[in-house]
Amino acid sequence: MSRLINKGILLIVVLSSIVIITISVYNYAKNPKDSSSLIVASLAIIASVISGYGAQKVVEYQEDKEKPYPYPIADLQSRYNLAQLTVKNYGPSPAYNISIKWDKPLVSTKGEIIEFKGSSQSEIPVLPPNEHISKPIDTATALYSMEDLNFTGTIKFEDGGGKKYNNLFHISFEQYRKTLLHEKEELKMYYQLQKIPKGLDSISKELNKIRKKIDNNSSPRGRKIRRRSKIH
Repeated sequence: MSRLINKGILLIVVLSSIVIITISVYNYAKNPKDSSSLIVASLAIIASVISGYGAQKVVEYQEDKEKPYPYPIADLQSRYNLAQLTVKNYGPSPAYNISIKWDKPLVSTKGEIIEFKGSSQSEIPVLPPNEHISKPIDTATALYSMEDLNFTGTIKFEDGGGKKYNNLFHISFEQYRKTLLHEKEELKMYYQLQKIPKGLDSISKELNKIRKKIDNNSSPRGRKIRRRSKIH
C-alpha cells in the first residue's frame, strides 16, 4: 500500500472522529451518557491515529535510508584532461534498470550523444551500492569550447522489490571552467608514465634492427659480401 493511500485513510478516520465528536457534543443535552461514550471513543481513535502516523513516519524514514540513490555527476578530476559523465549509487542497496532522460542531450564536440548503452530495457541494468560507472565525454579542452555546460533531466531506476523511482537531477561542468582541474600533479605523472611502455617498444624494435644488421655482417655470407666489395 502506498504512502499516499495510508495517509488518506488516516485523514479520513480523523475527520470521521471529529464529525462524531461534534455531533455528540450537539446531542449531549439530550443523551449525555451515550454522547459521553462516543466522545471518549472518538478521542481514543484520534489518539490511536496520531500514534499510528508517528509509527508510519518511522517506517518511511527507515525505507528511505535503505533505498538506492543513483545520481549523475560531472567528473573532470578522475582522469587527466578527460571529462566524464559518472553515475554513482549513493544508497545502501543496489539500483536496477537505471535510465537517464535528458531535457537537453549531452553531446560531445564530435556530435556523439553521451549515453550508457546497456540492455534493451535500460542503460545500466544494475549498480551496486557505493559503486559508479563512467562514460568519457571529451577532452577537457574540447569540452570547454562549448558555451552551455548545464544539463538537467530525470534519472529513473528500481529497487530490489521492483519499486520504481523518478528523480530530477542537475549537473554542471561550469564550476570547472577557468579553474585548476587538479590540485596535484599525480594524474599528469601517471598519464606520462603510461607512455613509457610504448617508448620501450620503439626502442626494442630499433635494437632488433641493429642486431639483425650485426648478425648479417657477422655471418659467412656477410663476410664474403664485404670481401667482394673491397676487391671491387
